[in-house]
Amino acid sequence: MRVGERVALLAALLLNLTGLHASSCPLEIEPPEVVVPYGGSFSVLCCALTPTAESLGVEAAYGEKSDGTKTVTWSIKQVDAWEIVAGCFVNHFLCSNCTVEQCVKSIPITVYKYPQNVTITDTEGGSDAGELDEGILRVFRCDVNDVAPAENISVTWLIGNRTVLPNHHLNGLKDLNDTKKPRDVTSLFSYEPRREDDTLQIRCQVNFNLGPSGPQKRQTSQGLSLRIRYPPEKITQLEDTELEVGSSSTLKCFSDAQPAATYHWDYYKTGNVQVMDVPGGSHLHINKTTDVNIGNYTCIVANDLKNISKMARVTVKGANSQCPITITPERLVMPYGNQTSVLCKNSNEDASRNVIALNWRVDHQIVTGPRLFLDKVLVWDPRAECIGTFSGIGKCSKPFDVTFYKTADSVSIHSINHTGPMLADEEYQLQCDIVNVAPVQNLTVRWYQGDDLLKDKGSLRVTGCPHQNKVECDNQVIRSPVNVSSTIKVRLGRNPDGAQFRCEAQLALEEQPPPPTNSNVLSLSVHYEPIINSTKLPLRLQVFKGHPTELVCEADGRPAPNIHWVSAKGVRVSGGNLTVTEAGVWTCNATNVVGYISRAVEVTVLVKETADQVLIHPLGHTGPMLADKEYKLQCDIVNVAPVQNLTVRWYQGDDLLKDQGSLRVTGCPHQNKVECDIKGIRSPVNVSSTITVRLGRNQDGAQFRCEAQLALEQQPPPPMMFHRLNLSVHYRPIINKKPESKVPVFKGYPVDLVCEADGRPVADIHWYSAKGVHVSGGNLTATEAGVWTCNATNVVGYSLEEVEVVMKEDYLPLIAGFVAATVLIISAVFIFFYSIYYKNTKMRRYSLKNPKPSVLNGNVAHNSWDSQLPMTKLP
Repeated sequence: MRVGERVALLAALLLNLTGLHASSCPLEIEPPEVVVPYGGSFSVLCCALTPTAESLGVEAAYGEKSDGTKTVTWSIKQVDAWEIVAGCFVNHFLCSNCTVEQCVKSIPITVYKYPQNVTITDTEGGSDAGELDEGILRVFRCDVNDVAPAENISVTWLIGNRTVLPNHHLNGLKDLNDTKKPRDVTSLFSYEPRREDDTLQIRCQVNFNLGPSGPQKRQTSQGLSLRIRYPPEKITQLEDTELEVGSSSTLKCFSDAQPAATYHWDYYKTGNVQVMDVPGGSHLHINKTTDVNIGNYTCIVANDLKNISKMARVTVKGANSQCPITITPERLVMPYGNQTSVLCKNSNEDASRNVIALNWRVDHQIVTGPRLFLDKVLVWDPRAECIGTFSGIGKCSKPFDVTFYKTADSVSIHSINHTGPMLADEEYQLQCDIVNVAPVQNLTVRWYQGDDLLKDKGSLRVTGCPHQNKVECDNQVIRSPVNVSSTIKVRLGRNPDGAQFRCEAQLALEEQPPPPTNSNVLSLSVHYEPIINSTKLPLRLQVFKGHPTELVCEADGRPAPNIHWVSAKGVRVSGGNLTVTEAGVWTCNATNVVGYISRAVEVTVLVKETADQVLIHPLGHTGPMLADKEYKLQCDIVNVAPVQNLTVRWYQGDDLLKDQGSLRVTGCPHQNKVECDIKGIRSPVNVSSTITVRLGRNQDGAQFRCEAQLALEQQPPPPMMFHRLNLSVHYRPIINKKPESKVPVFKGYPVDLVCEADGRPVADIHWYSAKGVHVSGGNLTATEAGVWTCNATNVVGYSLEEVEVVMKEDYLPLIAGFVAATVLIISAVFIFFYSIYYKNTKMRRYSLKNPKPSVLNGNVAHNSWDSQLPMTKLP
């Protein structure tokens, strides 16, 4: 081929490589793409697809070629170049313009070489990754050495079996002007460590992208073990728990961390709680739960990277958490400004083990330390509480009740809107002023009239307020000293003139209340209009002719009233006493500055006659009366007037009887013989009063009397009384002393039977036997068996009692003889045995031969007996 043709062919090949005219070129290359390892071999067949092809060939700098018009073969037995450019060309005839045209089709050739080695390193730790902290970026490097073509490979990063960065492009591809020769390339991977990757291996994998006709091969580096340090992030198995009293439970705390975490519990430490470490976590065991175990249980998990915590709330069913602090004293009532302190302390040993701090809060200000000095508290109503901070409980508080007080400077009393005397039955107001007292809500005001406590306590009202609250004052809120008033309503009657009132201010404090403060005594004068004493001044007055009567008019009023009488005829008499002798109407007038009153009295004149005689006698009976029988007694009043004013009273002895009988007129005037009306009779008449009596056995000699009295309003005459009537009472005998119904009698020993009876007249007593024997009198001597009857008789009746006499044998002599014989026998036996005892124990034998003086006292003894007699041995 000539030089000009070669140049044209290379130009066409370049155009084909760039994609121009390739689609219309009637050539087919088999295989269409060549992928061959460096040092390998390949063969390509070019075929003309048009019948007008005049010539066919391959343009390449290497290899062997065959000639032909329809097919051409090009091959290289050993590839030793990294970049090979080759193409097939055809010259074919075009009928359209009757010319020969050449077209070229390039042959894609890729020469490759697998990398010599693939290595992975940590940019900071080299071939050993060391320890990685979770969340902190770390860069790993993958080195691919001596690989071609570099642009056809990519790197995939793997952690374990997980792809973390697929098909990552390499660094360094633009070096050496994109040569196809082997070279070293790298891939960098920025890795954010995760806890789940701990102990896994990180690797890089080289992928060859040589097309569908190229080999599908991957080459992986060695792995680097990841040792990831990560802090605890989440605590598991720790949840809020509700327990029963007396039950047991375990709180569990687990968390994943590298390095392994340590566990610590923050809770209210008590003797029934135990903490135990377990693999990967910690257990807190509560044994026999009580209300003390109520609280927060915080599990704290930590390693050198981080610490976390989680709180679980433990509640006990039916129990409430208590703040374990006590305040001494529990409450305090004291005068304002006194120097006193209170102490807040732990309530028990558990609280002492768990306490973190004890402080005070007074009106939103913190006072450090457990002791609070009240003289430094300058407010009147401090809101004080002790705040304790405890493990497991946190902050809890207990209020301290302190009351500052100040007694009143003064207490005074006065009337409101009134001066001078008060009018009776009018309503007035009294006010008690209490000056400078605190706290007013504990103030009690008591009102007294004289020494009597009034039911009306009045209503309290604050009359002076602090400067900061001049608009209104609520006595339930104010704690600082204020002025207070208490007002009551009084209505005085006619009698309490000079009534004295006082008020008392008392601070009603629970502990050690101060003494009450008393006011002055307010004496009130009461004026009232006169009232006439009606009990001494009747509306009507009856006077008896010839007997002057005095009327007395008395009136009560303040000031003292002026009293005078005025008759219907105009006669005026000064003063309250008036003597009347004739009929008429008189009016009493009483007047003072408050008012006046009058009362009229109608005077009538009567004829007065006392009874001529008063008689009493039994009605329809004479002689003695029988006991327990009813009789009538009649009292006759002779010639008395006026009978409608007559009262008859009956007496038994000195006792007034309930039965006063009924009055009956027994004699009437001649002009009215048919009937007599007691209410209308004015002239003297005879009157009788009758009663019924029943006398008992013990009322013999009872005395009765009646009394006639004219009940007149003015100057009644003395009563008329009859002499006493003595009544004799008779009754049947009753035997009141008698023997037993059966009486024993011993032969030769007579027995006396006595029978006595009570009766009036005195009873006649005698005995009758069943054999007809009669014995007079109440005494009977019985010597033999039989039945005797006692008979008591008087004029009223009789009474009988029967006695049976029973004969019995007398064993007394026989019994006495037997007892005497027994005593003699016992005495003889006793004497016999005692004589034997005395002879053996009390009596001793002594010999004067060969006396033996006692070693102890020198007395002579014989046969080992020591004689108490003072004997000495003779020479």
